Amino acid sequence: MFVFGVSLICLLSSQAVVEGLAAKGEGRGHSSLLQLEGLQENEEFILFNTTGKERRMKANRPLGKGAYGEVWSAESSDRLTPKLSLAVKEFQSKKEAEKEDRAFSRVEGILHVLQEKGKNLDLQEPLVATDLMKCGDFTQFVRGMQRPECRKVGRLSEQLIALAIYEVLKGLQDMHEKGIAHQDVKPDNILVTLRNGKYSFVLGDLGSSTRVEDETGELYAPKCGSGTPKYFHPGRYPVVKHREQESCNGFANDIWGLGMSGVLACTGQMPKGDLYELGAALQTVSEEWSKNGRLDLSPLFKKEKGSITGDGGQWGSCGPTLTKAIQMLLVPSEWGRSTISTFLLTPFKDLSEGHDPDFVSPDFAHHKNIHDFQCPLKGSLKKTQQCQQTAMKGEGARQWNRYRLNRWCESVYCKEHTKGSKMGECKDTCSRHRTCAGFCEDYRSEKKHTRWVPSQWAKSAQDKLDACLEPCYKAREKW
Repeated sequence: MFVFGVSLICLLSSQAVVEGLAAKGEGRGHSSLLQLEGLQENEEFILFNTTGKERRMKANRPLGKGAYGEVWSAESSDRLTPKLSLAVKEFQSKKEAEKEDRAFSRVEGILHVLQEKGKNLDLQEPLVATDLMKCGDFTQFVRGMQRPECRKVGRLSEQLIALAIYEVLKGLQDMHEKGIAHQDVKPDNILVTLRNGKYSFVLGDLGSSTRVEDETGELYAPKCGSGTPKYFHPGRYPVVKHREQESCNGFANDIWGLGMSGVLACTGQMPKGDLYELGAALQTVSEEWSKNGRLDLSPLFKKEKGSITGDGGQWGSCGPTLTKAIQMLLVPSEWGRSTISTFLLTPFKDLSEGHDPDFVSPDFAHHKNIHDFQCPLKGSLKKTQQCQQTAMKGEGARQWNRYRLNRWCESVYCKEHTKGSKMGECKDTCSRHRTCAGFCEDYRSEKKHTRWVPSQWAKSAQDKLDACLEPCYKAREKW
């Protein structure tokens, strides 16, 4: 069971739960008293969409309160089509509403990032609108608190965790390319909805988002203090400990926050402590990485040293493969993880599609060496990021796709190593994978073959696995 230790009170007060928002106007019965008291249940009001078209809306029910106002669900009440279901955020000040509107304008058109659907900024209590996220936020999702129509689609699984991380990574990648850092990536700000009967995840709550100083993601103080300290990158510990920090990297902070969201999805744990304790813990994590090159998150959770590390194994309910993919996001060095590259995206894409990432082949080792060890030696953060973006595009980075793997299985391996009825099983197993490691470890599973021929397999488990991997890797280089 995947759970987060987050109270329902905090959940309902989060802006991210309902960062679908809308706008109010001079609707029927709209009086000065209404402007003072705010939206009421069944209240009708006017919303202007992003092209200036007027729509009459009706408030349904309050969804929660954020730092700057209340959020309501609303639906269109006129005869126009299509019918709209939106979330409407009512601000207490025009300044905050205009700030939110500007934030939405910066991310217009970016997939997997919440989009503005309308606004009315001329009211005493102005409104901004987005789509209504039907399944709440990621915190609700992992706690099984979705609406019934969402639960019917499916409950949390490793594949859905990978899909959530992959889609948010894609959204962040596009934001970063536009020079925007989100600054507050956390489970409460990952929103969940249904599209064509399937789950879709978007990044909401853009209140802390900001333009970076340069293309590398650099930010100057006081912008380094924006966001939620429990999800701060370790490089920001001076901010939490109330020390002056001249600059920080907004892109690195976004990647770290998403990685920590993955940790919570797996373990059900969240960082603990007050601001001083968090600052000390972040400093310890940062120093451990600087001195020993080792990821140890234990101080953030007040655990014994070495209990939550990146040394292999698995975290909580997540298996070793998903755990390793999440660990790849959690590098305490801003130089090591300040750009979202294909190297980071591919494992989550594979897992979200039900395939095993390639973590054991020579190609992966080659790419990791370039991405994590050679690139950070380039002499500048800009050159490091450029190098990491191309780490999987150079010599030796040729991708072994499903078509090529299946072709090799059918024309070579399955013919030479199987007979009769086992031929079909060999081909079926191959069709489920796109990497040599995935196919060979599945088809030559020690448990499966122990069940068939115990005495023979017990003596040659590793030999049979190697006999599958070696010709597969050779074929990949030729094809």
